[in-house]
Amino acid sequence: MWAITTPAMAIMVGILKDRAERLVETSTVKREEIIERKRAEEALRKGEERYRSLFDDVPVGLYRTTAGGEILEANPAFLHMLGCPNLETFRARTAEGIYADREVRKRWIATLEREGVVSGFESQLRRDDGSIIWARASARMVHDVSSGVAYVEGAVEDITERKQAEEAVLMAREADRASRAKSEFLSRMSHELRTR
Repeated sequence: MWAITTPAMAIMVGILKDRAERLVETSTVKREEIIERKRAEEALRKGEERYRSLFDDVPVGLYRTTAGGEILEANPAFLHMLGCPNLETFRARTAEGIYADREVRKRWIATLEREGVVSGFESQLRRDDGSIIWARASARMVHDVSSGVAYVEGAVEDITERKQAEEAVLMAREADRASRAKSEFLSRMSHELRTR
């Protein structure tokens, strides 16, 4: 390999010879091509770093499964949400096994297949230790044109605390309603007893 350098340009020439020293191949690369290739590689590396940072650090669960339920990817937030120590443990489960009610998953998939997207779907999920959490999920069906394979990509938020707060409010309202009904009943009974 040798190089030609002038103030205007630099060219690197590679020469490949066989054992008899006959010319087999030559290649030339301009310095600008090398610089441009390095810039493109650096831009790709930075883009991958940004994606990885977003995927790994966002506080919402992100995942990708096959349409059949095989788990392909999940970010740390989703693993933590489901109490899975690592992706391998999570992959040992199926997406169907995560749902507390398997019929809910069937409805979820039917909606995804029909509409291509689901937003704000609330359901109960089973953690690795068997406990149940409430989750709000949004997902889309992605079709790979070249392979024809369909994937499900989505985001999941743990809404267990919100659901518990809503349930507490409902129970308080029910208790208040029952207390008022009891007070009304006692008031009427007292009135009837006095008027007799």
